[in-house]
Amino acid sequence: MQDSTIISKSWKGILVAKLDSLGKVGWARSVGGTWFNHGHGIAVDGKNNCYVTGTFEGTATYGKKELVARAKDLFVARLDTTGAVQWYAATSGQDTSERFFNSGEEIVADDQGAHVLGRITHTNRVVTSAGDSLVTSRGLHDVVLFKIVSNLVAP
Repeated sequence: MQDSTIISKSWKGILVAKLDSLGKVGWARSVGGTWFNHGHGIAVDGKNNCYVTGTFEGTATYGKKELVARAKDLFVARLDTTGAVQWYAATSGQDTSERFFNSGEEIVADDQGAHVLGRITHTNRVVTSAGDSLVTSRGLHDVVLFKIVSNLVAP
């Protein structure tokens, strides 16, 4: 990769980069939404795909799909060995209050996909490149553990 500048889409962005054993940058990408973003976890599977999770706010674009966070919402994305987004998943909460937010905290990857540990509040629409579903917390901030399979369709 030649010298280049990565411009964040937000005032607090997330940078994901691939480095070789000498620290040379292979690729770099800005991920997340147009406002507040916080990367909490990153993992690599046996095929060198990169998985990242955290919190986004505003509008995040993955391929042709735009995801709009109602407050601060959880996201997971898989990038291939070239840094291209292969698939994504995100929550869209029902509450817009700043004290209610969803967040991906930790991630572990294997060749079948990723296991994500996070937290959610209230009822959330879980949006993936394969379709949507609803998940509801039972308290103010609930822990959620879920597996995302690696065969989600590309955005």
